[in-house]
Amino acid sequence: MRNLVAKLDRETLRLFLESSPGGVGWFTALADPRLAQSIKAMHSDPSHAWTLEELARMAGMFRTTFAQYFRRRVSETPISYLASWRMISAGAKLIQGKETMAEISMSLGDLV
Repeated sequence: MRNLVAKLDRETLRLFLESSPGGVGWFTALADPRLAQSIKAMHSDPSHAWTLEELARMAGMFRTTFAQYFRRRVSETPISYLASWRMISAGAKLIQGKETMAEISMSLGDLV
């Protein structure tokens, strides 16, 4: 039964990725070697004051090229994506109820 569930999960994920228009979205961008490292960096350290220059360097691209490419692949700018990720992370921490709003805010950096 466990194998069947895992297979259904993989198939569902495959169909989702194939159906996304032109492979747009953060999940598909994780499979993009040019964007994966910068997205993983934002996810692993959302409190860092990431700059466009730092993220572009990770992708081996110039800032403008990176920003345009990121927007095409993820449907939002890198800095907007970071703000969204911080808000999602804050929401998850609030639901867990182990930290105060002040602690969450300090742990995630600027939320807007």
